Amino acid sequence: MLAGIKGKVIFHEPGKLLLEVGPVIFEILVPLSLHPSVNSEINLFTALFIREENVVLLGFASEIEKVFFYLVLTVPGVGPKLALSIVGFMPVPDLAAMIESGSSKSLERIPGVGKKLAQRLIGDLKGKVSKFAAESLGGPESQAVEILVDLGLEQGKAWEAVKSFHSEQHSVDELVNLSLKRLGETSR
Repeated sequence: MLAGIKGKVIFHEPGKLLLEVGPVIFEILVPLSLHPSVNSEINLFTALFIREENVVLLGFASEIEKVFFYLVLTVPGVGPKLALSIVGFMPVPDLAAMIESGSSKSLERIPGVGKKLAQRLIGDLKGKVSKFAAESLGGPESQAVEILVDLGLEQGKAWEAVKSFHSEQHSVDELVNLSLKRLGETSR
């Protein structure tokens, strides 16, 4: 089985990249949270899916993302592309914490996840993902993101803005204010 791959990114768009490995170029589906630079060297942990009509290679930035992906994939009604979307929505510890806390409303914000699937994710994964949630929800980053989302920001953009600051140096209020300022500057 192909467990990982290392190569040069020659093309990237949200959710997909082309990776040059020697004389071979691989098309790899990646979480939306992965933003490699073109012409950069990267290492990816991979999952290979062979279906009747196609072969799909998925890439993850960390082994934790890959393991979490396989856990999400065990939930009935979740295929590889939806599991990849779920894993890429926000950091794994925060997803795990939402599942452990039973926060179905938060999970429903993930594209492709409705009320029934959110409840199924909680029912099937609660207790199994607690080891991933250790340092999450309740931390300043998660609280700041929740506030930004409540203010109407898209979850992915809120995470990107908050993650750009060293959260251990800032309170929740400071992270929210700094993120709003940064988002305001980038929208001009």
